Amino acid sequence: EWGSDIMVTKGKIHHVVDCNGFIAHNKDVPVGLLLYITKNNTIEIISLNAITKQAGVGTALLQKLEGVAKNSGATKILVITTNDNLEALRFYQKRGFVFSAIYPDAIATSRAVKPQIPLYGNYGIPLRDEMELTKEVK
Repeated sequence: EWGSDIMVTKGKIHHVVDCNGFIAHNKDVPVGLLLYITKNNTIEIISLNAITKQAGVGTALLQKLEGVAKNSGATKILVITTNDNLEALRFYQKRGFVFSAIYPDAIATSRAVKPQIPLYGNYGIPLRDEMELTKEVK
């Protein structure tokens, strides 16, 4: 789904095999995946994918991560998405995440590292900016 085995945020490469994560299953069939890394007191979501949309898979994975965050002593969860990812922006804000930073033209830097990143994303929106959302761990 990502075009390679790396993810790039703010120009930094994340090798998916080096991330922690959870797989959601429906019976024996994988239906979702959440990958994350921990830096200091922050857990950063690298990827959250649900095969079936609006079925509670993403919410369940996020709740599992929030439990991990509480138990680890993390103080916040961070996610970076692109300006075209309206579904992710909706999803995270509905679950208590707030905008904490916008990185204008950050995709150009990420595209230099990962040329598979397309010029246009969802709804034909030009991929340009990265949007950072955070949620305090309580």
